[in-house]
Amino acid sequence: MSIVFVGEAPALPDVPAFWPFEPGAGSRLAGLMGLTPQVFWQMRMKGTITLVNLFGEPVEGWDAGLAATKATLLCFDHFVVGPGVLRWNLVMLGRKVARAFDDPRPFFELSETDAGNRAVVVPHPSGKCRAWNDKRNVAKFRKVMRELGAIS
Repeated sequence: MSIVFVGEAPALPDVPAFWPFEPGAGSRLAGLMGLTPQVFWQMRMKGTITLVNLFGEPVEGWDAGLAATKATLLCFDHFVVGPGVLRWNLVMLGRKVARAFDDPRPFFELSETDAGNRAVVVPHPSGKCRAWNDKRNVAKFRKVMRELGAIS
C-alpha cells in the first residue's frame, strides 16, 4: 500500500501542481525520514510513496472545502484497493491540509478507522516550519513513518 503525503501547494509559483514537493520540500521530507533524496525519489517512482498537492493556487487563496474536494479527486486512484473500498495511509503536511480534511488532531497522533485506513498530521516540511528544529519532533515523525511502513 502506498503512503500518500498531501501538501499545501507547490513550493514556488513556477512549479506545476502535478510535480509536488520540488525543489526543496521533497528533499527536506526525505531528510526528516532519515532517507537520502535519491532513495526518497526512488520510492516515489516505485509507488511506495505518493506525493500530492491539494491545490495549485497561492496559500492566500485557501478554501478548505474546495481543497478537500480536490484532494479526494487527486488521491482517489491511490486509495482504491477494491470495488468501492477505500484504503489509505495518509500523511497530512501542515495544519491547513488537516483543516481541509476536517482533522483537528495534534501533530504525530496516528489514527485508524474501522476500515483500517490510517492518517496522521505532521508539520509542513518547509524550511520555514520551526517545529522541525526540535529533534524530538523528528523522532516522533520517524516513529510514525515506521508504524506506517514508510521506513524501517
